[in-house]
Amino acid sequence: MFNLDPHVFVPEGISPNNDGVNDVLIIRGLENYPGNELSILNRWGALVYKKKIYDNTWDGTSNQGISYGDNKLPEGTYFYIIDLGKGKKPIKGFIYLSRARD
Repeated sequence: MFNLDPHVFVPEGISPNNDGVNDVLIIRGLENYPGNELSILNRWGALVYKKKIYDNTWDGTSNQGISYGDNKLPEGTYFYIIDLGKGKKPIKGFIYLSRARD
């Protein structure tokens, strides 16, 4: 993983299929960085989601760029950048979005 802050844990995947398990991206420890910002990019590097003061609510939908239908992003690998603020280096990594039971 690319996590430079041992107090922040980002899971490697979510499955927003309304089964109550891993339906949203929960980043543990992020509450310690009130000035944080989460950016999610698709495999082509296009920004698909951005949230200042991320509150553990990303459910695989887009809020940036071109979207269609109900803004559900397709299954696949996405990349994240978490700006913790406070002059810390951003945390970068990837997350798999599964829609197997959707």
